[in-house]
Amino acid sequence: MNKNIKDFNNFNIEQLKSWVKEFHFFYKYDSSFYTKSNKQYSLGNKTQRLCRYCGRDKSQVTFKKNAHAIPKVIGNRFVKCFYECDSCNAIFGKYETDLSSFIGLRGYYETPDKYGKKRVRIYKSKSGEGSLYFSKRGMELNDPKEEIFEIFDNDKILKSKAYKNPYIPLNVYKALLKMSVSVFKDESMKDLINTIKFLITDEFDNNILIKKFAKLSCFFLTDFYIDNPIIFVFKKLSAIKEYEKKENILIPDKTIIIFFRDFSYQIFIPLDKSDDFISKETNNPVMLPLFPPMFANSKYTEYKLYPNYYHELKDLSSSEKIKDEKDEFIFISPIEPILLEYDNEEYEKIKLKYNLRDK
Repeated sequence: MNKNIKDFNNFNIEQLKSWVKEFHFFYKYDSSFYTKSNKQYSLGNKTQRLCRYCGRDKSQVTFKKNAHAIPKVIGNRFVKCFYECDSCNAIFGKYETDLSSFIGLRGYYETPDKYGKKRVRIYKSKSGEGSLYFSKRGMELNDPKEEIFEIFDNDKILKSKAYKNPYIPLNVYKALLKMSVSVFKDESMKDLINTIKFLITDEFDNNILIKKFAKLSCFFLTDFYIDNPIIFVFKKLSAIKEYEKKENILIPDKTIIIFFRDFSYQIFIPLDKSDDFISKETNNPVMLPLFPPMFANSKYTEYKLYPNYYHELKDLSSSEKIKDEKDEFIFISPIEPILLEYDNEEYEKIKLKYNLRDK
């Protein structure tokens, strides 16, 4: 690999096991949500139409728009919801615009499929002469002035030269948080009253806990691709309370991991009533246990290596707009692409094992 590509490394399987063990010292699996489907479906009650965010019903607000539980920019085209009113949808739409800018070129990584028409997003370079989009054949790149990518290793590695559109980091965090809240079980919502206020107002934007919680762990993997977003919810083990007290630290009650395409995002849920420290002094440091890059298969286990990855922990607590941020998109042409796709029998087993809901 070219020496200019510095952000990738091989990860030893034993190190990975140690990381997994450490994470599960703090958290246990709670639930999952998988968007794999071949037709549209909606969460919630179509007749009742009560917004789970602002609490208003159809006598107070309208529900005319088809609200997506998970943004389209990360690949959700089928899962919509009945419990998001048009007013809240407009607020979340602004957040998702910032999320799209934050994701950068990866947001163009979509291909048409058998489930229906999809508008293919096309990236244009500053001069207008370069373009990039993804089709069934893969990445379609026209870059005569090399404005979009630098090319390394005999055309096998493309490292982005492009810049992201401006975005507000706090809005990116809110977009990911809203996505998480959208697929939470109904019984979890009673603990998230202040979390919801943070989403639909600016009341908590400068709250000290938000400053501590609004971090995003990003893993970009080079050897895997998953078509449909999967969201995992992990809850803190009750026994950790003694550990927190002993170490004089705070650990969030819930953390969310979102897998899609060749990356994963992890965030922590703020202002959750399940957190004992919400009403207490918040001078203690907050510990954010990070989830390891959990894609692996027998090939990598056999050679005791983990696939190449790039990791970044970003602070998303600022409400100041970020401009001219360089995109970290790196495209590597694998010799043997690994696709996380399953036949129907395998899929049913996975659903049963991990309590996945797709309808």
